[in-house]
Amino acid sequence: MSFKLQRSNKYPVIFGILGVGVLAASFLFDPSERLSFVLPLITTIGGLAAFLYSKHSQETELFRQLFQEFNARYDDLNTPLNEIYLRAEGDPLTKGDYEFLYDYFNLCAEEKMFADAGCIDHRVWKSWQNGMLHFAGDAEIRELWETELIQDSYYGFKIPKTK
Repeated sequence: MSFKLQRSNKYPVIFGILGVGVLAASFLFDPSERLSFVLPLITTIGGLAAFLYSKHSQETELFRQLFQEFNARYDDLNTPLNEIYLRAEGDPLTKGDYEFLYDYFNLCAEEKMFADAGCIDHRVWKSWQNGMLHFAGDAEIRELWETELIQDSYYGFKIPKTK
């Protein structure tokens, strides 16, 4: 299951629906037995809802940390990447360009790995893919990237398909 930031608003609804269901089912029991039926089930449902909410909270914190780390790393690469992308037509990539591009390829592969693991919200991953498509639009960058990917050194990453 992939991580979605907006998922936490469903937990109170789930708790409410299950709680109402238990209360409704309790009327099938004798009034003297009703409490012994309702209390354990409501406690179990509450515990499950608390567990799910806690798990979502932990996933949100992991997402926040990854999001900040990946964006900080991208910010460090952004200016050189744009300079490489905007270089004069026909100018070959330099050794320094390769270094920045390898760092960028690694960043993209790591982002994809965490997105596949369900740690990155799908909207964020889509946005990051759009950025990758931008730089892959440069023929020399794309050729270098594809050559690197043949070596399978980027965790199975594939260049996103054009829109």
